[in-house]
Amino acid sequence: LLGGGASQGFDASQIMSVLGEGKVADFAAQLGLQTDTAAAGLAQVLPDLIGKNGAGGEVLSNLASSVLGKLF
Repeated sequence: LLGGGASQGFDASQIMSVLGEGKVADFAAQLGLQTDTAAAGLAQVLPDLIGKNGAGGEVLSNLASSVLGKLF
């Protein structure tokens, strides 16, 4: 996921597991979406966000907190 190769990605269930269903549901509500739809959208964009913020496999230690803080 974070090396110089192609990103593997996530699926919606992994997003729900990692972020927590409550956080994803809150995020979905803010957007007027169903929870599953929001999870699928996050699963689609997070690998790109992480990949663009990782250089040579190195990721800033607070990247996840920063990205998720902006979303939630």
